[in-house]
This record gives sequence, structure tokens and C-alpha cells, in this order.
Amino acid sequence: MGTAGFAVAELFYFAASPIVGGAEYLKTFSADQLNTLALLSLKISGYGSGIFMMFYGAGAVLLGHLIFRSGYLPRFLGVLLAISGVGFVTRTFVGILAPAYASPILLMPAALAALALTLWLLVRGVDVPKCQAQAGVAQHRRV
Repeated sequence: MGTAGFAVAELFYFAASPIVGGAEYLKTFSADQLNTLALLSLKISGYGSGIFMMFYGAGAVLLGHLIFRSGYLPRFLGVLLAISGVGFVTRTFVGILAPAYASPILLMPAALAALALTLWLLVRGVDVPKCQAQAGVAQHRRV
């Protein structure tokens, strides 16, 4: 859902180029009108990207919750991912309601969480014995 929203937002981003491209059928508009229309297209693209960020943030919160509950990875990674998701959602809301206060600092936990998760998976990986033990317990419950 989020990726589809982002794709639609990108259409508006790329629509600005043909608007100011000087096509013959656009000669009926003044230069100011074309520039305004191109700027409007770019602004709509920015808001659409913000909606994508909300879905991404909600997904990060959910992933953080699942990592926290699973036990296959350290709980602090789940907490970091959840905090980063809240930062994404908060920045999007603030960007729409009060753009002057939409600080990129709200996205810093996302960079920290992504780096920590990447390094953990590259260096330590998942706790395979714990995963197999839990899968065995689940298998016995079904029988």
C-alpha cells in the first residue's frame, strides 16, 4: 500500500518536467502559470511521499513489535525499530500540520535502528537454536 502511494507521488514529481519542457500545446499558458503548475506538482509529490512515510513508519513499529516479542533477535532492536517508526509518523504529521517544525532529527532513530539491525544480522544473525526449539514446541502443540 505504501509503495503504491509512493509510486503515485513519483508521477507528480516527474510531471513537473513536461510542464516546463516547452511543448507546443503549453504555449497558451503564461510562463508564471507554468512555473506555478510545476511547483504545485512538486508540492503534491512531497505530500504523497509523506503519506508513504506514514505507512513505512507503521510497518517499522509493527516489525519492531514482532522482533521484541519473538526472541530471535535482541529486544533492543525491536525497541529501536518501534521508536524509528514513531519518528517517521511524527515527522509526517508535523510536516503536514506545522512544516516549520518538521525536523530531520525525528528520522535519526531510523538511521540508528537500520544500522544496528544490519550490523546485528551481519555479525551475529538469528538465534537458530532458539528458533528451532520454539518450532519444535509449536510442532508438539499441534499433535
